[in-house]
Amino acid sequence: MTGLIIPLVVCGGAGTRLQPISRESLPKQFLPLFGDHSTFQETILRISDPGLFAPPVVVTHRNYRTHVESQLAALAVQAEILLEPERRGSGPAILAGALHIAGRRGSDAVLLALAADHVIKESASFRRSCRAALDAAAAGAIVTFGVVPDHPATGYGYIEPGEALSSAARGVRRFIEKPDAQKAALYLRDGFLWNSGNFLFRAASLIDEYRRCDAETVEAVGAAVRNAIGHSNFVEIQNESFAHAASRSIDYAVMEKTTRAAVVPASHDWADIGSWQAVSALLRHGHDRGPCALRTFAIKPGKALALTCQLELAEYWIIASGSGENWNTSEFPQRFVALAESSVAMAVSPASRAIA
Repeated sequence: MTGLIIPLVVCGGAGTRLQPISRESLPKQFLPLFGDHSTFQETILRISDPGLFAPPVVVTHRNYRTHVESQLAALAVQAEILLEPERRGSGPAILAGALHIAGRRGSDAVLLALAADHVIKESASFRRSCRAALDAAAAGAIVTFGVVPDHPATGYGYIEPGEALSSAARGVRRFIEKPDAQKAALYLRDGFLWNSGNFLFRAASLIDEYRRCDAETVEAVGAAVRNAIGHSNFVEIQNESFAHAASRSIDYAVMEKTTRAAVVPASHDWADIGSWQAVSALLRHGHDRGPCALRTFAIKPGKALALTCQLELAEYWIIASGSGENWNTSEFPQRFVALAESSVAMAVSPASRAIA
């Protein structure tokens, strides 16, 4: 296989699970939660090695074009921007990117589909995983990166690896939905991997398998891409056809059905910031706080936390684990009580409201 890997960065989600700081107009992937850069910008920096990666293609919702353009400009990075007219899930988004790239650069182009809301600090190790996956992708596999777990997480999907396909890649016996704690411990013991949701493949491999699994969606997205409107620095996917694509994740649409799935075990760090629990865990493990002034603390079961009531200030509160309630009394102007066995509360200070 010749040529550079073309990164396909998918960043069109609304980030509803991290409300209130993530909202429809400014979702989590564009927020600097863990430092000076957003996770979208960190993803772009991770694929900035010109010896391995071509300039990226970014697939995003049309409402986020200015966010993408401004954050790319802040990094002095050039990218193609492909605008979805509406959200149809990661399946049609990745398919649209694959069809767009295949039409411009050929169906043998190698794509690296990446979510923009993941945290990976070990960039050199990440790039080694990408190189390790190239042989399997060249042979027609759709390769996912299975992160070697360090604890029995219940918030991630798992992969059961199969037989060796190359020096680095193995087949996939099955994909497993998020398990309970008991099953997660068994999966950790038995060498299962976390499903990172990032993929390396030839454009033709993904398109062919998508067509085998859902030909109608391929026709709908194909028509939408063929009829797209090009501008100087972005491309608008045609709305009428795209609306007929089945709204599915890439896992449901292809990966759980294909016989061409492969997995490369990746030893680099990885986290999907899909919940406040994930954000709390990253902060506990030393990731830098961004300008959101996020504080985390635990409240013992059945205990209360009394706060001073200041009408000119406000904090957003998010319960990451357990449940709680608050009320006002004459004795305690504001009071928060933990009701579950274990509760973790996170408060976002007023300083974050400039971006939240």
